[in-house]
Amino acid sequence: MKPGDIILLCCPFTDLSELKVRPALVISSVGYNQRQDDVIVLPITRNIERTSQEDVVVDPGADGCQRTGLRAISAIRAGKIFTVEKDLAKRLLGTVPQELLANVRSSLKELLLTS
Repeated sequence: MKPGDIILLCCPFTDLSELKVRPALVISSVGYNQRQDDVIVLPITRNIERTSQEDVVVDPGADGCQRTGLRAISAIRAGKIFTVEKDLAKRLLGTVPQELLANVRSSLKELLLTS
């Protein structure tokens, strides 16, 4: 797995009440992914009405986004970072374009480093 890959896996709700199979964006580095049994991801949701300012919207019909494997306009939830065992990934759906991955990284930087 590499940064920008979209994988399908069981994602926990933030209150850990249940799991839902959904896509997630890999954000951990290649080196981290090679050294660890885990991968760091951001969940992706189709519920774009509940997006926050940190989220990055993906339109699979937009230029360069056809390879994401997503079927509908979705939001990458930058504020919902979590780690999961790589073996829990059901399959690779696709990849995001580098420009979109840069937007996600910018959102994460602002979320984590801005006081």
